[in-house]
Amino acid sequence: LLTGFGFTSDEINQVIQYSLNYINLKERRMLRQNKPKNTKQLCTVVASGPSLDETSDYINPKKTTVIATHSSIGTLLKNDIMPDYLVVVERNSIVADLLNTVMEEYPKLKNVVLIASHTVDPRILMMFDTKYLFHRPRSTAAALEKNGDDYFLPSAGPESINCAIEVAYYIGFRSVLLVGADCGARKRNYPRSINALGDSPRMLDLPVSGNKKRTIFSQPTLILVRDSIDWFAESFADINIYRIGEGAKLKCAIELETNSDELTTLEENSYKELDKISKLDSDLIESNSNSICICLEEFRQALQDHIDTTLNIVDKDFWTIHTAREFCQMLDGEKKDSETNSQLTARRLLRQVLFISSSLLYDCSTDTIAYRNQFLLYKQSCKGILKSITMIINALIEVSNKELAITNDWKEKLQEYI
Repeated sequence: LLTGFGFTSDEINQVIQYSLNYINLKERRMLRQNKPKNTKQLCTVVASGPSLDETSDYINPKKTTVIATHSSIGTLLKNDIMPDYLVVVERNSIVADLLNTVMEEYPKLKNVVLIASHTVDPRILMMFDTKYLFHRPRSTAAALEKNGDDYFLPSAGPESINCAIEVAYYIGFRSVLLVGADCGARKRNYPRSINALGDSPRMLDLPVSGNKKRTIFSQPTLILVRDSIDWFAESFADINIYRIGEGAKLKCAIELETNSDELTTLEENSYKELDKISKLDSDLIESNSNSICICLEEFRQALQDHIDTTLNIVDKDFWTIHTAREFCQMLDGEKKDSETNSQLTARRLLRQVLFISSSLLYDCSTDTIAYRNQFLLYKQSCKGILKSITMIINALIEVSNKELAITNDWKEKLQEYI
């Protein structure tokens, strides 16, 4: 439930990075869904599971279009495979640090087409010559974008591999080969490809059935990744998903052996349209500092109104079923018919923190004195949250009228405005 609400600190950081990317890009190229390609055209989508180390030699970059997740790029480059596209969805700054290090060793990486969430660290967008952006459908930041419905991926997660499969589909591919998409590992002490970027600790304490009739060690988060792949393939039934390498069972995947005639035929029959790799269907939207400034001002007011509304709902002598029903409406992440983008943004941003705080009210719902005392603490907490977020928004509004250089210390520079 809490994961579905989004983590408030993460959502705030996404709003910050969305705003800075809006401010610093003079124009944004937003990815649209492209027309389907011939099913013979194969797209190889690469993740960073341990099987990648055994299967990377079977990736054919001359005949198939290669999409890399950010964590797999290290292994690909070590094996002299330059992907056609790099998909980045994570907003964490460590991703920018890692890519910057890789770029120093492999400067030609800047020529790869970047397809990224609008909420990534602003430095990442500065690294690549050609870039397309998309929105994560349920994020707080995406709600700020007016008329942005055409640029949502279906789920854009929960992990990069899910996002990369969706990107492959959106740029037209209907035949996709998964490599390194293991959703687990054969050995618990070998959880990822050796040269995968970054540190991604994994418990791998959940044994599941593997696609080679052997046990694979996984964990709930990776099972969610697997189930999300199956969901996407079921929802978009015209996609054909193949996979090489050992991993947790995928219902949707046609499993291929690396030395099979089927894999050889699939790759040999494929072809690449080199002239179209960097020319995807998209909308070129000019960034306007005045527009984002107005957006943020409306967002700031909507936050104030949302806090006031929430306080009015729970300002009672005790918690009732009617209070619960009204409060649940505030936690819904879908846009209501009469709701503005700013109101939706405010509601999404505060869902997790308000839910956790309100649970303390519910715990003393039958004791009027205890409830009123807890309400005063709840009100104080809400006002404190509002003050902190307002300071951040005010800083972004001020920055929108100036020029903030996107360097490795951009966060420290932003703090100067708070």
